[in-house]
Amino acid sequence: MIKKNVANYMIMGMLNMEPLTGYELKKKFEDSIINSWNLSFGQIYPTLKVLEKKGFVTQSTRTNPNRPPSKVYNLTEKGRQELTKWLSGNISRERLKYEIFLKLFFGGQISIAENINNIREFRAKNLEELKALKDFESECVEIFRGEFNEKKRCYLVAMLMRYVYRACIDWADKAIDILSRIKE
Repeated sequence: MIKKNVANYMIMGMLNMEPLTGYELKKKFEDSIINSWNLSFGQIYPTLKVLEKKGFVTQSTRTNPNRPPSKVYNLTEKGRQELTKWLSGNISRERLKYEIFLKLFFGGQISIAENINNIREFRAKNLEELKALKDFESECVEIFRGEFNEKKRCYLVAMLMRYVYRACIDWADKAIDILSRIKE
């Protein structure tokens, strides 16, 4: 089993769906429901090299009219087995990493009004994400029929994300209320 670096499995998961170039991988992440996991080109290409060295991916060349050839990465059978092992394994302890945690923890150095502004910004970002999910979920009308396909898996991810964003918004409202009552 490879070091538990989620980027490894994110890339192998995407390549399990179809062979992709590094650029296409980045684009797929940005356009997918899991776009909250940021993967930069600085992560993608070194990770692909590691996965290739371990025999989990191979690369081939795709010719493109009017453009230079592209390196296309394919998941190997060994890579599929590794991905399956990770998918079937235990989930690591999850930790929330919101910058707002740090800003509030160290927020004694700024005014209450500035802390409230940070919370409002956090709230606005979560509200924006929540609205984007509602658009996605409205497309999933027939979620309870048929096989357990990609659309259903995406719906379940979106549902979890919706609950998390909603909880963050509720917390922000309460935190703003608490801080607004404090006299400086």
